[in-house]
Amino acid sequence: MEMPAQMISKSFEMRAFSKSLATDGETDFKGKTETFTTKERVAFLNDYANYGKLFWDDKKLNKEVYPLENAQKLLKNLKPRPVSKVRNRLLTDEWLYKGYKANKEIKEAEELNKWKSTEDIQIENSELVFVKEGELTRAVDTQNWRCRFEVDIDLFQSKSFSLSLDNCAEIGKDTSGKYYYVVNGKKVYFTPKSNASGLIPVKIDLDFTTHRYNLYIEDRLIADYTAFSDSTQNAFSTLVIKGQKGLKIDNILGIGYKKLDADAHYPFEINTFIDEDFSVSKAIGDWNSLAYDDSDWQSNKLPVVHGGERYKGEDLYLRKTINIKNIKEYKTANLYIESLTPSGIVYVNGVTVEVIHDAGPVNIDISKYLRSGNNLIAIKVDAYQVAPDQIMTHTSTDVHTGWFAGRIHLDLLKNAYIKDVFTYTDSISDTQAEQIIKVTYRNLNEDRFKGKLRISMAPWFPNEGNVVAFKEISLNAIPIDKLNITKLIIENAKLWTADDPQLYLVKTELLNEKGEVIDDYVVTTGIRTISQQGGTFQINNKPEFLKAPLLFGNRAPLEKIAQWDKCPPLEYLVQEMMMVKNMNGNGIRMSVHDSKTGGINDPRIAELADQLGLMLIWQTSAWIRQGNVFNIDFERFQADAKVVRNHPSIIIWQSANHPYSWYGWEGITTTYKKIYEPIVAIDSSRLISPSADMRIMYDIPNDEGTKDNSGNILTPDPIWTAPLITRGSMDYIGGYGAEWTTLRKWPFLEKDERPLYYETNEFQTSFLNSRDRAYFNFEQDESIGQPNWSLSKGKPWYHVPSYEWDYDIGSIGRRLEFNEWEASQAWQALIAYETLKKNRLMDYDGISWCNLRGGPNTATYQKPLIDYLGFAKLAYHSHNMGFQDIVAGSDNVDVVYGPNDMITPVIMNIGEARKVNLTVQLKTPNGKIVETKKFSNISLEQGRSINKLKPFRFSSKRTGNYVVEYIVYESK
Repeated sequence: MEMPAQMISKSFEMRAFSKSLATDGETDFKGKTETFTTKERVAFLNDYANYGKLFWDDKKLNKEVYPLENAQKLLKNLKPRPVSKVRNRLLTDEWLYKGYKANKEIKEAEELNKWKSTEDIQIENSELVFVKEGELTRAVDTQNWRCRFEVDIDLFQSKSFSLSLDNCAEIGKDTSGKYYYVVNGKKVYFTPKSNASGLIPVKIDLDFTTHRYNLYIEDRLIADYTAFSDSTQNAFSTLVIKGQKGLKIDNILGIGYKKLDADAHYPFEINTFIDEDFSVSKAIGDWNSLAYDDSDWQSNKLPVVHGGERYKGEDLYLRKTINIKNIKEYKTANLYIESLTPSGIVYVNGVTVEVIHDAGPVNIDISKYLRSGNNLIAIKVDAYQVAPDQIMTHTSTDVHTGWFAGRIHLDLLKNAYIKDVFTYTDSISDTQAEQIIKVTYRNLNEDRFKGKLRISMAPWFPNEGNVVAFKEISLNAIPIDKLNITKLIIENAKLWTADDPQLYLVKTELLNEKGEVIDDYVVTTGIRTISQQGGTFQINNKPEFLKAPLLFGNRAPLEKIAQWDKCPPLEYLVQEMMMVKNMNGNGIRMSVHDSKTGGINDPRIAELADQLGLMLIWQTSAWIRQGNVFNIDFERFQADAKVVRNHPSIIIWQSANHPYSWYGWEGITTTYKKIYEPIVAIDSSRLISPSADMRIMYDIPNDEGTKDNSGNILTPDPIWTAPLITRGSMDYIGGYGAEWTTLRKWPFLEKDERPLYYETNEFQTSFLNSRDRAYFNFEQDESIGQPNWSLSKGKPWYHVPSYEWDYDIGSIGRRLEFNEWEASQAWQALIAYETLKKNRLMDYDGISWCNLRGGPNTATYQKPLIDYLGFAKLAYHSHNMGFQDIVAGSDNVDVVYGPNDMITPVIMNIGEARKVNLTVQLKTPNGKIVETKKFSNISLEQGRSINKLKPFRFSSKRTGNYVVEYIVYESK
């Protein structure tokens, strides 16, 4: 029996069919060649949504893209960084930490006293305990819009209790042992899922806009947006707890949300109205002394993050005691700090060693402050608040962005040691790779150092293997830093790609005259090259298409949105990377920011991407979002880049988003030099994009740098066409309310056809057709899709319109209401796929959607592909479809097929040459096949190719909305 051909890809396009001659040619969804009415456009989108739910098997549009628990499991299977075996490296384990601001203990004591209003209740072991049957009443700041209340209760041990939030919500356990919550004055009984001992977390969302609430026990939803216990209540200002003897309560937290109406960018503010753990902090005291009592401090591995509105104004303090047997054995003690963001102070044994003023990396020799025996390293990280003039429209209204200490280590070094290792692939062929290893070693001896430098490479991830390349170099170094450049040849190298992330361990060892290893230094890297030969982005000499949505930060839950913005727990980074991988993406564009200046330089992201297989457009902490381009801290950019330059996942350095002030041709070339030259000085192996948005240069030069947008003749400057410079802009073709005409005619637009904020660009084709440089769409589209509101009932962003809402008017004809969220998602998915398809047809080198997941604008930003809670929107699915390496569709963006229109199928390929068959099916919106066309033995060229097939017309003379489905099969 013959086996059926293997399906390679499947895609669809929603199209209307008409008998009207007016629909012949490329018809706009809305625009200059439109034939739809607004009502017909909405009906079209509803058909798209219904078919999309079937096609992508997400019938309720409630598919979680990549649950956090999956990320936690995957994280356990990833390899930790390798460590040196000879070098004495300290401080890499857990640190003690504490958040504190002046008089914290006094204010906490005052708050604690408010709970001691009756003898029925005592505080024991930092818990509130009912010593006999009684009632606790506590006033709180009035909440009358939306709020969340959390408390830990010994739910299963207590005899009976009730907890009431001013009769807005009441839960309890009656004397018969039954659990209940109250709805409209009536008890609703339920059975908890578990019977765990100890204190159990209870969470309640109150929504005064609808007089409804959610009840969670152990994060399980018990009451799903049910009516208030007393639906006449319009505010919550009193907490009432009744209990029998022995009832225990702890960790009460109330977070209020106040509606803001002045500016839709800032929809509501966050304010903690109650926060009690029934303990009082100790005064900070002489915290940086060795003898200090730190028994009440917490511990964790770095990075340690503090912040958010809940902890506003609290500086972060860290302590670590180390024992050094004999400090005289060591010549140098290098304390390395990845980052103290935003700033801080370092103390050693009570002495101030360094005051740090920015988020860049720090390396300090602290040997003169150390002694034999116990030593204390103490660090203060300054609390942070975004300055009023730096507040960004896309970030949270919680301006207390997390302040943190990145990872730290202390290297105790002797008279000669390896200072730095940088490695990259110089070239690859079918049989071998040439790997450059640059080793800087330091000789602190008064005499010459005579010995050897030993360098080796071996497979490390996913599987470790034997050494595949090895070299020893004799050294005869005077007392100075010395750079040694070595080339290793690796036969049949396993190349790093996003599809197959292979990593090698590069070990460098310093040997003395006796042949003893006195120092070692290890890094991991991948063997891969990056180029733009022929004007095409290439990895390992093969054309590639970069599919890299933006990473903004802004993670859930809302109370952590500011604290975790720049430095989240590792599992959140893994989750986001797998969200990209699961939609056929292969990269991420870093765009994490809380203000107009300042990004991140988190090496953990590169370490994870190395193993998970993602290509990164890297920003560094010196990155700026907008403003004067000369605000970039060029020296810090170089220092940050140096920290992460061994990671193969980083493929483009990008120093800015869309700075506005370039000051003409002179300013452009001057800035390019300030960006380019420091980077090339430490890394000549990657592409460099000085800005993500060339259009904001306004008088932008052509690709050759001979003429600007205003027609002025320019004197070419070599920096504009320097070898590693790559091009890119923000070509949001269907965004900001643009009409379909913009997509149809792109990039040749009349003034009234340009998207909002888009200036004319005469040289779009100059960049796309460049034979020397790639061209990326660094911010594709700006269209919106409402979330599935049923998944966020009672949350503070529920039914809060985005500032982007009016975009619907330009692109669709009117605003889509909350109950039309499926049509809204259909619009976003439709325009996302059609612009993605056109980008591929025009031979763009990559695209980056803005952005991956929800969270910006305090969770009301609707452009992301995934909602704030991690659920896929239809645009996520349509990206998955368009991101397939081989995908078929029509060769234009005609939305309505007229009686004389022909369909010209195209097959877009990324990868190897192969033969395929194509089946094109005409279907009804409910999935019934009407007609089928087949194309056989189609030869796809290798690389990034487009194969245009013979035009055809379906014979069915039907009218209305239909689906044209394209299925690519392996040809036998």
